[in-house]
Amino acid sequence: MKNQIMFVEVANIPKQNIITGYQKQKWKDKFQAYCDKEANKSDCSPWCKCGYMDYCDYCRGMANGNPCAKAVIEMCARNKKEIDYTNLDFEKFLEEL
Repeated sequence: MKNQIMFVEVANIPKQNIITGYQKQKWKDKFQAYCDKEANKSDCSPWCKCGYMDYCDYCRGMANGNPCAKAVIEMCARNKKEIDYTNLDFEKFLEEL
């Protein structure tokens, strides 16, 4: 058998970070739990535009669950910021916004 010419070194191809729908939903659920916990520490109600966080202007209420997560995703989309769905350190995440 003849030797094949290698046009690309297979070992040097960077690994793609593909985020699945499951990972996004897991992040949304954990982010919502974090927001609820933080809102419960204060006098704010954790539901429907509680005003506790900076992104509450994007909140649409509890219609389909995870209102805080959906609000921050919408805010990031409008401001052209990417969300790292593998990062579960929400304090650091919110500081970077």
